Amino acid sequence: MAAKEPAEPYKKGLIFMACCREDVGTSLESTPRPVRIYDSREDPTTRGSYEYYVYFGGYNARLADWYPSSALRSITDEERQLYAKEIGFFSQADKEFLPRNIDKVVISQYVMCPWYFSPLPEEFFASRAVYICEYCFTMLTTEQIYKRHIARCTCRSPPGDLIYRDSEVCFFEINGSEHSNYCRNICLVARLFLQHKTLVADVDVFLFYVMFAKTNSKRASQAHKTPAEQEQGVQREPEIKRMPNQQKLEEHDDDSYHFVGFFSKEKQQENSLSCIVALPCFQKKGYGNMMIDFSYMLSSRECRLGGPEMPLSDLGLMSYLSYWKRRICEVLVRNTTSEISLFEISKQTMISYRNLIMAMNKYGLLKETPSNTAIYFRDEMADELRACLEKEEKRGVHRLEDKYLHWVPYVNMCYEYK
Repeated sequence: MAAKEPAEPYKKGLIFMACCREDVGTSLESTPRPVRIYDSREDPTTRGSYEYYVYFGGYNARLADWYPSSALRSITDEERQLYAKEIGFFSQADKEFLPRNIDKVVISQYVMCPWYFSPLPEEFFASRAVYICEYCFTMLTTEQIYKRHIARCTCRSPPGDLIYRDSEVCFFEINGSEHSNYCRNICLVARLFLQHKTLVADVDVFLFYVMFAKTNSKRASQAHKTPAEQEQGVQREPEIKRMPNQQKLEEHDDDSYHFVGFFSKEKQQENSLSCIVALPCFQKKGYGNMMIDFSYMLSSRECRLGGPEMPLSDLGLMSYLSYWKRRICEVLVRNTTSEISLFEISKQTMISYRNLIMAMNKYGLLKETPSNTAIYFRDEMADELRACLEKEEKRGVHRLEDKYLHWVPYVNMCYEYK
């Protein structure tokens, strides 16, 4: 039963039940969850009604959104007892939760809804939209200003050094101390899609690795699109006409490189990655996995084991666990002897020993006995890997190759004056 429409909006902090939009099309579509009101506003579509910004107890803050009063219903005493654990999360969330302050992000031809709050400059709050040039990463407030900038911008690549380029993807290394404004801007945009991204005023201590890919190429479409994605589609902005002498990284726009995401790492840390973000319009297409693979390619060139800085976001942890499982299974399938040490697996994959143990325990690849610890590699896992490789080969999934990497490890020259 929906909550009765009040003459005045509900007060902040009240708890109701609501069905989450993210559950549409799943078995949980009609299952309500406890929500807490954070803010209210007049419903622009229905006179005299209100919308409420609510967040769900025990769930990621990216599910928070504006819901009409008709989507809320009163919570019963039985439900309060049933969802006592989820309701208990509200008190902690109140201290950390900040409502999303931007409703639309436009970059290239893609329109995205951000997930989290980001401390953007105040001029973006009125339009509640941010338009981004994918090359210089200038952030603009309106579509008109954005189109004018795109027509006049002379940048056709990000700053920094092009250190990797093949037929489908390329990576740029950008030193935060040399291009601080660009790096601060991509951190602000990253915060819209990463809940726990720590923004620092000084980006000098970081190196940023920005990925561009031919997202519109025929090969990329065949490799990454699933039937469900083709049916659902991605919302696109109208084509922006460019002057003939202002093409992107390639001559033809359909075969050009586009900003996909980036990862960063501290210059003086052992971790191979501090933070990673792929734009939502390019997620579940293998680009995040490519960035992780590239970070380990750099670690291999540095001749040291690598791994991400902890803690990871929920999506980041899922991506890394999947990547680690894949790399470990590849080594075990290739192994022709009956014995292999964890040290050898770590050496071949460049995965740190700590991360290796974490992944192998997660997927049941380690079996402890009173005398030792054995690797337990089941036949079905090998069959699963082979089947996956066959599917990827048929789809033409792109793989990074070390021969295209033109890079030497960063060395911070520090001189001691006596």
